[in-house]
Amino acid sequence: MTLYKARKDNIEFYIQPEMIEAYAAMGYVVIKLDERILTDEEMKSEITLGERNIGSAGGRNE
Repeated sequence: MTLYKARKDNIEFYIQPEMIEAYAAMGYVVIKLDERILTDEEMKSEITLGERNIGSAGGRNE
């Protein structure tokens, strides 16, 4: 399933595919999201990447 979001400043919301051009013309950034089910291995990898990113950004990494 493909989802679309429009984002501008601190506002972000889902939009219908037929509204992409209209929101782009109003200055919104349009984001396409492709949903996909992760395998157990992919989930572990994502968690590890997240922990590394938090640590490198100066956050707590215990």
